[in-house]
Amino acid sequence: MKNFFNLAFVLISAIFSLMLTIGCSNSESPKATEYELIEVEDPNHEELEESLKNLPEEKREELKLRRNINLILIKYVKLEGRRYRLDISEEEAGKLGISPEWLEIAKNEIEDANKNIAKMDADGQVLELRNFSRINSYS
Repeated sequence: MKNFFNLAFVLISAIFSLMLTIGCSNSESPKATEYELIEVEDPNHEELEESLKNLPEEKREELKLRRNINLILIKYVKLEGRRYRLDISEEEAGKLGISPEWLEIAKNEIEDANKNIAKMDADGQVLELRNFSRINSYS
């Protein structure tokens, strides 16, 4: 039973990290430049605002931007066997307002999640993976 809770926690943490903060590292985040990012309705807007209220304004804005990018990209995350893949071209992402830098961050975060899934599988802790491509994150 303890293993089940550990597995569930790791999976929920990995997915939440992927969905909430693509590339949440201490490195410099790409700035919005010529890309006009589409706005997506966030069903968890109030919870996000509450969780960010004590952060500096610049960090809040960055995390909101990351959240919006995640809401756009989530419908392009495909499950293939035991791996996730981001199925969107740089050109198509650009049309949605996502710069090549942000797209690369997203791909790297998905690859990190895949490595964690493979490690858990190798340790005998097989997780049930969710197919995110069935989510219609925006119209």
